[in-house]
Amino acid sequence: MPRQSLDEKFARLKELEEQGLHSDDSVREIRQFMAGTSSVLAAKAAKAAARLEIRGLGPELVSLFHRRMKNSVKNDPGCHAKIAVVEALSSLDIPDADVFIQGIRHIQMEPSFGPPVDTADRLRAACAFGLYRMGHRELIPEMVMLLMDREPAARRAAIKVLIDIGQESCEMLLRLKALQGDDEPEIMGDCLNGLIAISPARSLPFVDRFLSAKDPAVVEEAALALGNSRLPEACMRLQEFRERSPLLKSMLLLPIALTRCEQAFSLLLDVIRKEHAENAAAAVEALSIYAGNPERRQLIREAVLTRNDPAVNSAYEESIVREKSAGNKEKDEAL
Repeated sequence: MPRQSLDEKFARLKELEEQGLHSDDSVREIRQFMAGTSSVLAAKAAKAAARLEIRGLGPELVSLFHRRMKNSVKNDPGCHAKIAVVEALSSLDIPDADVFIQGIRHIQMEPSFGPPVDTADRLRAACAFGLYRMGHRELIPEMVMLLMDREPAARRAAIKVLIDIGQESCEMLLRLKALQGDDEPEIMGDCLNGLIAISPARSLPFVDRFLSAKDPAVVEEAALALGNSRLPEACMRLQEFRERSPLLKSMLLLPIALTRCEQAFSLLLDVIRKEHAENAAAAVEALSIYAGNPERRQLIREAVLTRNDPAVNSAYEESIVREKSAGNKEKDEAL
């Protein structure tokens, strides 16, 4: 049999996936691809094993991981094969604590145009989810370490796992992380939204304090978290904060809308009718969450017509009309 080029191997692997082949011959081919010298091909083979649900390749997946951990910068640049293995093991419900623990603690510094970069951040994130799925006894201690990780992807994974667990201890860890702060506002948002998800009423006063943060991006994340709570108290708090925060009046409209309170809806209609065009347009965009509700949409349209401002009319067409059309298209495609 002639020797296959790397491109031919990729093509053959794709063919096996598309055909959904589970024969002994196809499994043998995928096993050979995992055992080859190319880490990229091995990664694709691991993904194929997961998509084809070939649980019998579990030992080969574990072996692939350990091989690529040795001299890992050379043998698996970018951690592609190791990540694929971890995701495949999780997908196939093959818990391997040794693989997940090694992976969640692995740091792989690789050369770049500037300082060396850690390419194992997504590996650590994937291993966090793997440990969670298997209910590992050391899960919480590992999440504590991951909360302090240098890379945002790893920190976000730890926060997601803690939110999914949803225990009071996880809530307290998220509070500590929020109080510690983070260079990434989105991660602060993850923490604050997670607290609202775990314990809305108890977390409301805690999240509320971040409306006084120095970083406007953190203020916005806190406002969105309050909005996502859908609590009437959050609606009132956001409206009060808007009244004394002239520079944030436009930004706060979406968080207020997200509470879906009647008072919030009435306030945003008044903004469309009475406030300057920038705020009015922002209010229309915030109310696009009601684009699929005919009665609400009609009230928004009447407020826009009363205002009769080109910028506000344009915002209505761009957000409400287009959002409604997109929703109808999704329904048609679902049918």
